[in-house]
Amino acid sequence: LETDRAAILQKLRNRLPYLPMIFYTFSFDEMIDTEKLTAAAIVEKSGSSAEELKKAALKILSRRRE
Repeated sequence: LETDRAAILQKLRNRLPYLPMIFYTFSFDEMIDTEKLTAAAIVEKSGSSAEELKKAALKILSRRRE
Protein backbone atom coordinates (compact mmCIF):
# COMPACT_ATOMS: atom_id res chain seq x y z
CA LEU A 1 0.00 0.00 0.00
CA GLU A 2 2.77 2.43 0.89
CA THR A 3 4.47 1.65 -2.43
CA ASP A 4 1.26 2.46 -4.31
CA ARG A 5 0.92 5.73 -2.43
CA ALA A 6 4.51 6.66 -3.24
CA ALA A 7 4.02 5.86 -6.94
CA ILE A 8 0.87 7.99 -7.15
CA LEU A 9 2.60 10.80 -5.30
CA GLN A 10 5.53 10.68 -7.73
CA LYS A 11 3.18 10.97 -10.71
CA LEU A 12 1.47 13.98 -9.15
CA ARG A 13 4.80 15.67 -8.35
CA ASN A 14 5.95 15.25 -11.95
CA ARG A 15 2.76 16.76 -13.36
CA LEU A 16 3.16 19.92 -15.41
CA PRO A 17 1.91 22.43 -14.59
CA TYR A 18 2.57 21.83 -10.91
CA LEU A 19 -0.51 20.78 -8.97
CA PRO A 20 -0.51 21.78 -5.28
CA MET A 21 -1.71 18.90 -3.13
CA ILE A 22 -3.82 19.06 -0.01
CA PHE A 23 -3.70 15.88 2.00
CA TYR A 24 -6.98 15.21 3.79
CA THR A 25 -6.22 12.45 6.27
CA PHE A 26 -7.49 10.77 9.40
CA SER A 27 -4.05 10.78 11.00
CA PHE A 28 -1.00 12.92 10.36
CA ASP A 29 1.07 10.21 12.03
CA GLU A 30 0.08 7.60 9.41
CA MET A 31 1.32 9.70 6.48
CA ILE A 32 4.60 8.72 4.88
CA ASP A 33 7.39 11.30 5.10
CA THR A 34 7.28 12.00 1.36
CA GLU A 35 3.63 12.99 1.65
CA LYS A 36 4.39 15.34 4.54
CA LEU A 37 7.16 17.06 2.59
CA THR A 38 5.20 17.31 -0.66
CA ALA A 39 1.90 18.58 0.70
CA ALA A 40 0.93 22.18 0.11
CA ALA A 41 -1.35 21.68 3.12
CA ILE A 42 -2.38 18.90 5.46
CA VAL A 43 -5.85 18.79 7.02
CA GLU A 44 -6.78 16.12 9.51
CA LYS A 45 -10.35 14.85 9.27
CA SER A 46 -12.51 15.89 12.21
CA GLY A 47 -15.94 17.31 12.95
CA SER A 48 -15.11 20.76 11.55
CA SER A 49 -12.51 19.72 9.00
CA ALA A 50 -14.59 20.80 6.00
CA GLU A 51 -14.04 24.42 6.99
CA GLU A 52 -10.32 23.79 7.53
CA LEU A 53 -10.12 22.18 4.09
CA LYS A 54 -11.75 25.25 2.50
CA LYS A 55 -9.34 27.57 4.34
CA ALA A 56 -6.35 25.55 3.17
CA ALA A 57 -7.53 25.65 -0.45
CA LEU A 58 -8.14 29.40 -0.32
CA LYS A 59 -4.70 29.98 1.18
CA ILE A 60 -3.04 28.00 -1.62
CA LEU A 61 -5.06 29.78 -4.30
CA SER A 62 -4.21 33.20 -2.86
CA ARG A 63 -0.49 32.33 -2.88
CA ARG A 64 -0.68 31.36 -6.55
CA ARG A 65 -2.08 34.78 -7.49
CA GLU A 66 0.83 36.65 -5.93
